[in-house]
Amino acid sequence: MEIGNELLPDVIKVEPLKNMTIKVFFADGTIKLHDIKPYVKKFEVFSQLLDPVVFNSVKPAYLGTGVAWNDDIDISPYDIWELGTTV
Repeated sequence: MEIGNELLPDVIKVEPLKNMTIKVFFADGTIKLHDIKPYVKKFEVFSQLLDPVVFNSVKPAYLGTGVAWNDDIDISPYDIWELGTTV
């Protein structure tokens, strides 16, 4: 995915962590931690993630274009890249 002049690497792996955080692995080796709680507070559809079974089902989105839980809930790689904390 291209943002401005920067080409973001694909998301290749996602791990659900405690406290509604995900660990996102990018194809270039970058690893980011991303807090999902703000999404739950801001967007009603994300309230589904309060169910641990749903939250733990996170996976890379189609073709590595972010992360997804189901057809209704996903997050762009740009948000993860910009708002996540590099590990």
